[in-house]
Amino acid sequence: MKSFLLAAALLGASLPASALAYTPKDAASTPAPRVVPASVVKPGLPPGFSRALIDIEFTLDSAGRPQDIQVRSVQDPILKRHLVEAFSQWRFETGTPGTDTAAKRFVLPLDVRAET
Repeated sequence: MKSFLLAAALLGASLPASALAYTPKDAASTPAPRVVPASVVKPGLPPGFSRALIDIEFTLDSAGRPQDIQVRSVQDPILKRHLVEAFSQWRFETGTPGTDTAAKRFVLPLDVRAET
């Protein structure tokens, strides 16, 4: 099976990773807490998969582990399972001063594509 790459890991070189995640229903006056991936796991995706922009919605526990992971706009149950399995192994930085990620939902848009 071909290995695949999450472009979110590559985007970290050009954009701050914290700029990629947002909370779905933030109030305009309240700045959203930022989440920064500290560890990324590549998914093993089905053969024939080429590329997709996929939103992953999740919460974080106090150790920076994603919880209640939901893959948006993906119908294929095998693809969805692979994405959730890989994303559940991601870790996010915690303890950023002035941020509280507890009980907040985040959406992280991921550009998932075949490795070349």
